[in-house]
Amino acid sequence: MNHLAKYLTMKIIPREYENDLDQIELAVYGMEGLLCNLSTLFVAIILSFIFHTTYEFVLFIFFFIPLRLSYKSFHCSSFLQCLVFSNMIILFASYFIKYVTNIPFFKIDMFEF
Repeated sequence: MNHLAKYLTMKIIPREYENDLDQIELAVYGMEGLLCNLSTLFVAIILSFIFHTTYEFVLFIFFFIPLRLSYKSFHCSSFLQCLVFSNMIILFASYFIKYVTNIPFFKIDMFEF
């Protein structure tokens, strides 16, 4: 993931910052975080379609992301560990919302007329 982040950063960084290693490191770090989050979100969306938990996934993301941004978090030692661990938590939470909770507004059937 680091090589892809460096490649994309060097493609979009302005010419005047090409020799500023501190700015490049900062941009690569930001790009790596963006790619990690987007790939996790993409895999989670695909899994929510496969396991028929799309509505619950959206609810989880809607309520969890603001909470997650407010606190420090656990960091895995590799991108693959982060991807697997994050998607396991998202899938578990989606299943929990779908099958365990008994909150009426969570049980809205969007296709019922």
